[in-house]
Amino acid sequence: MQLRSVQTQDRILQSARQLFAAQGFEHTGVDQICRTAGISKGAFYHHFCSKDDLFLHLLEEWTESIHTQINQRFDHSASIKAGFLQTSSSLKEIIDGSSNHLPLLFEFWQHSVKDPVLWEKAVRPLFQFKAHFLELIKRGIKNQEIEVRDPELIADTILAFSFGIIASSMLDTQQDWGRVSSYGFSAIFNHFVFFSSVFERQ
Repeated sequence: MQLRSVQTQDRILQSARQLFAAQGFEHTGVDQICRTAGISKGAFYHHFCSKDDLFLHLLEEWTESIHTQINQRFDHSASIKAGFLQTSSSLKEIIDGSSNHLPLLFEFWQHSVKDPVLWEKAVRPLFQFKAHFLELIKRGIKNQEIEVRDPELIADTILAFSFGIIASSMLDTQQDWGRVSSYGFSAIFNHFVFFSSVFERQ
């Protein structure tokens, strides 16, 4: 992609971030995004097929940044268990960094629920997190750090719990969700994951 084209796309994305955060998805139109970015509608549609397509691009950016944060915590952890517990204790940081994204995500889900094709794209990142968790669990099994009866069940449980924490953080901003998350992850591992004695002592 040529430099000018990259710069145009960056202006579109930056304008969309600002307008979506200020007005929401439904109340932000392509015309307004173009005016704010200082581009023509033709330039917009050269980069994105629709406002939905633009939002999906931003959603992918957001979820990739969360994947990166999770991987960084695992890269600096002594074991898979430690990685999950460190991620859980840092969940408040992820929530705080996503405070503008969460209401938009729920709004976009409501917008896309009646369109099966768009809905599949909208919820795909959620299942990518499950695949990510499952990969990490399987890595722990392969490295003989953990013994798990049903890795997919645990990945589903971690995903459901994490999503519940994130949704709850929108309802109660005073709660220490990092503390709640750490407690919950410990409970999940204590009940579902059976560690070999060498790792249990660490």
